[in-house]
Amino acid sequence: MAAKKVTIKELATFVGVNISTVSRAMDPDKRKMISPEVIKKVLGAADELGYVPNRMAYALKKNRSMMVGVLVPDITNPVFPPMISGIQAILDEAGYTTIAVNSDNKTDYELAAITRMREVQVDGLILATSHRQDPVVDKCLKYGTPLVLINRTTDRQDVNCVINDDRLGIEQAIEYLAGLGHSRIVHIAGPQDTSTGFERRVSYQTEMSRRCLTVLPGMIEETAAFTISEGYRA
Repeated sequence: MAAKKVTIKELATFVGVNISTVSRAMDPDKRKMISPEVIKKVLGAADELGYVPNRMAYALKKNRSMMVGVLVPDITNPVFPPMISGIQAILDEAGYTTIAVNSDNKTDYELAAITRMREVQVDGLILATSHRQDPVVDKCLKYGTPLVLINRTTDRQDVNCVINDDRLGIEQAIEYLAGLGHSRIVHIAGPQDTSTGFERRVSYQTEMSRRCLTVLPGMIEETAAFTISEGYRA
């Protein structure tokens, strides 16, 4: 038989404080209104009694779920786990729950995942899956879902993103190799429907031309995905 759920009133009585004090202690936005000692006492009692706040009720009252969805294209790619870890660390401090989903580079799955996340009323989305022309991003913007792109971006200019300077990275790589005396520098290009693959290829061609280094047929090989197998094939 399932154990009886502890109510906020019972927790308040156990600690010897008002219900409002317990409510503030359990709310990251309101904890500053009470002393650290009381917060510690309430949280300790909640853990002892097995009390957890009703997130659904909170979401209805505040119109906030305190959840953020994170979508990555390939969780086996070592680029993405540190990103998820960093995102989760910051969201945890702010009292949010991170929902991480691996799309396996499938647009249909990404669209379905976004729909499910919107159904549970996530407060925002962080997408590492974007393509230069991206129906997932278009859908989020159409319905006003807050989002930030990471690692990649789109061709449209009305979306927030946190990305690397891919062109500068390629420039520095060619500068280093040319400085060692190399001239036949091959570029294994990522998918051209992603900003990372496109920007790196453009930078490669621009920098090779600027240095008067010839790009012969076969010196650029495109991959269909950022995967080990595609890199090996290229």
